[in-house]
Amino acid sequence: MAGDSYLKRNWKLILNVVTIAALVVLVVLVHKQLGQTFDNLVRVHAWALLLLIPVEAANYHAQTRMYQSLLEIIGDKLSYKHLFKLSLELNFVNHVFPSGGVSGISYFSLRLRSDGVKGSHATLAQLMKLVLTFISFELLLIVGMLILASVGKANGFMILIGGCITTLIIVGTALAAFIIGSRQRVQNFFSGATRVVNWLIHLVRPHHPETISLERARPVVDELHDNYNLFKNNLDA
Repeated sequence: MAGDSYLKRNWKLILNVVTIAALVVLVVLVHKQLGQTFDNLVRVHAWALLLLIPVEAANYHAQTRMYQSLLEIIGDKLSYKHLFKLSLELNFVNHVFPSGGVSGISYFSLRLRSDGVKGSHATLAQLMKLVLTFISFELLLIVGMLILASVGKANGFMILIGGCITTLIIVGTALAAFIIGSRQRVQNFFSGATRVVNWLIHLVRPHHPETISLERARPVVDELHDNYNLFKNNLDA
């Protein structure tokens, strides 16, 4: 109990120590590549490097406004300055702990908890950001495939594989929207997924037949569906 209390009081300090330690390990592991990178910087035009500053500033500004808008839709109003700082922190966390965005989602929820933002709200905002980013890349992928097909710079096999991947991504996105758009469908999907995960965990840990509780997961799923409808209705308006 004492250990749990200490962790709750000092989680920021512990997280900073772990982050710094991971950064040190990363620098040690890739020190040769870092040296090569600095050597190659002299070959880069100075104006190109300076151009990165306003481009990155615009990127963080867009992310901050998006977080602000998404959270405001579900009733959480936070300042621009606070969310801009959090966007910078997320970029660092996702690079130090590369996990496909999972570490960023966890950190985002943890940081906003002190601001009174529910974990489900913070997670949904991050998921919506990833979905919107994913959809934007889908549009670029479609345009790129059309350009490759029209100019004849790619062989037929490449066009076939690229077309299949593009189709699967589009169908998968539409299927996800279809599932989460209905309370019954999303409950059935997550109930089935939870049973499968529990079964797989049970194979490794036989004494834990229900690691993920269906009863505890159901309110979270319902809230996810309700908040999704809030986003959808706001976009439609």
